[in-house]
Amino acid sequence: MNALQDFDWNLLKCLEALLLEHNVTRAAARIGLSQPAMSRSLARLRDVFQDELLVRSGRGMEPTVRAENLLAMLQTVREQVSDAVAARDFDPQKAQRTFTVYGADFAELTLVPALMRILAREAPGLSLRFLHSSVDPEELLLDRNTDLVLTPRLRSSSPHIVGHKLFDEDFACIVRKRHPQVSRRLTLKRYCSLAHLLIAPRGRPGGIVDTALEKMGHKRHVALLVPSFLSAPQIIASTDLIATLPARLAHLFAKVLPLQVLNPPLAVPGFTMMQYWSIIKTEDPAHRFLRSAVARAALTAG
Repeated sequence: MNALQDFDWNLLKCLEALLLEHNVTRAAARIGLSQPAMSRSLARLRDVFQDELLVRSGRGMEPTVRAENLLAMLQTVREQVSDAVAARDFDPQKAQRTFTVYGADFAELTLVPALMRILAREAPGLSLRFLHSSVDPEELLLDRNTDLVLTPRLRSSSPHIVGHKLFDEDFACIVRKRHPQVSRRLTLKRYCSLAHLLIAPRGRPGGIVDTALEKMGHKRHVALLVPSFLSAPQIIASTDLIATLPARLAHLFAKVLPLQVLNPPLAVPGFTMMQYWSIIKTEDPAHRFLRSAVARAALTAG
């Protein structure tokens, strides 16, 4: 027999009120019921869930562990239903919603400024939570709270994940202006003789530059490894180090710091920047607006 067949779904409203108020009288007033009616509802809920739900203590009534879990579930369902109703009549100018987007600092620096300008102009009530994570992008998208992951193209992806190309990216080198060993053109010999700064978000040595050099029978000296692009330009601008990084960032940093941008003296494979999302969000009007805004931000990225 289906356990939900005879379940009175109105009891969930009573349950939420009871678990929020920890008091039968206040819970009844919260949703417009009489105190006796709320007491009867609590008795029925205890029977349904085979748990006391609320127990008396020195501070009044306290929720059981089962009750706390139920409250978290109820609030999640409420938020999802609220989002579904709001999405039905989505108006960017009136919408109030927070999106959760994951990406590295490259995406944060190149895409977020333009994206926020679009949101401020077209959807001022929308907010963005931009987060970094070392978790695999596909795992992040298993979480319903994740709206987008901005990342280089994945080698393979689940059929439950949808991707859209934002732009192709190449690499460039930066050194400080008036670097004593670097002119306007960088030779491979000079490149290998310099002390390098390596940006490695996961702290691992090596990378595509080292692989390319090794194939040519060369190697470089990495004098400094840092986990983020954010500190790299300041360090380069005040030392004789050289860094090889995405070209958009190189030109962005050169606008605000005394840096010289140079072409690498070797072929460094570029990458394609993508936005990925769970297929279950494809038809959500609010999510469609977000993806469109990200795509438009990418047109002016960097």
